[in-house]
Amino acid sequence: MGTVSLKLVSRLTALLIFFLIQPYAFADNPCPKSDDLIMSWMQKRITVEEAEAANLVTDERLGPDPVPFGFINDDWKKLLSLMREGDELWEFDSPPETWEKLAGRRGIALVRECRVLYTIITLMN
Repeated sequence: MGTVSLKLVSRLTALLIFFLIQPYAFADNPCPKSDDLIMSWMQKRITVEEAEAANLVTDERLGPDPVPFGFINDDWKKLLSLMREGDELWEFDSPPETWEKLAGRRGIALVRECRVLYTIITLMN
């Protein structure tokens, strides 16, 4: 097989695997019928406490104590200020092909009535 054929087979295989695992990988999607792209990336619903604990940053420039979300703590505070009763926090992660194409995103989303109101990007490439 030529190089072009191998690349095509590899890409088709990756797409097939993605579509086969998608129902399982995104089974917790809070709004599966939403047309919002980030909604399709939802991984797991989390609490404020879980989000802060998972994203503590220790850096001498921030002071002696760990800070939730470190240098983007102001974004975290903004998200918290927008929260209302009934809102949900979700971890999201873009699909594998976005990471392969250096366009991957991971973070926390504030969701209200199947709408993403605000996001914090915690990792990107």
